[in-house]
Amino acid sequence: MENKEKKDYELSFLIKAPGDEARIFEIIRKYRGDIYNESSIDNIILSYPIKKQTSALFGFCHFTVQTEDISKINQELKLLDSTLRFLLIRRPLRNIGNQIAPEEPPEKKRDDSSAPTSLTNEALEQKLEEILS
Repeated sequence: MENKEKKDYELSFLIKAPGDEARIFEIIRKYRGDIYNESSIDNIILSYPIKKQTSALFGFCHFTVQTEDISKINQELKLLDSTLRFLLIRRPLRNIGNQIAPEEPPEKKRDDSSAPTSLTNEALEQKLEEILS
């Protein structure tokens, strides 16, 4: 088997009980995935019930794995009873000098073309007089 380059992925998940994340990480490692970032697991209240659950534990992880194994991981995650929902995405990359690193979310650019211009007090009074007369 030839050694192919691993790619970066992010997995966000909602689980039923503490410790269920271990099964998720086990599936990733089963397919030679390397987990390099894990979030803390936080209890959240759901906006609507999922599988009759009104609260869940939310977490995410970043990992690398070969592209051909990602569909197998996705399929096994679908079969887990302890997982309420999950989202598996490929992380975009950016160049940093000689290295390629996962891309950070883009910052929202503010469009100032539609922003109102500030008026002096005199100009404001004049506009009010025009409107009221």
